[in-house]
Amino acid sequence: EQRDYISVAEAGSDGGAYINYTYTEKGSPLQLRMPAKPGDYEIRYILSQDNKILSSTPVTVTPVEASVSAVGSAPGDSEITVTWSGPDEQRDYISVAEAGSDGGTYINYTYTEKGSPLTLKLPDAPGDYEIRYILSQDNTILARQKINVK
Repeated sequence: EQRDYISVAEAGSDGGAYINYTYTEKGSPLQLRMPAKPGDYEIRYILSQDNKILSSTPVTVTPVEASVSAVGSAPGDSEITVTWSGPDEQRDYISVAEAGSDGGTYINYTYTEKGSPLTLKLPDAPGDYEIRYILSQDNTILARQKINVK
């Protein structure tokens, strides 16, 4: 049916609940983004008319691994080289942020699609910061390294 979709949802939730989905009109097979948070989920075929679950199968999402590596200190307003590894999902990025701030907070960033290594501009103000690998789906910090800006 038009507007039917394949979703990933928390196990046991109702048919209208989902974390991510893709319309079946995209064909089979199709791409479905898994949740960022590890755990037990269900992949479901959902009838759009009344959000009825026509079929489901369990799936376990495992933790994603990532790393970042850069110098430990550098002058303010300079550009540094960051080597990274990680899932490289669409719109993932490497950021510099104040130490202790949440994942969606940043001063500067560069998308991982630029490859590894990449260039990242540091803030002007001296202090302690973090270089981070950020999973764009929900701004999860997958890896971090401290850097002192002089």
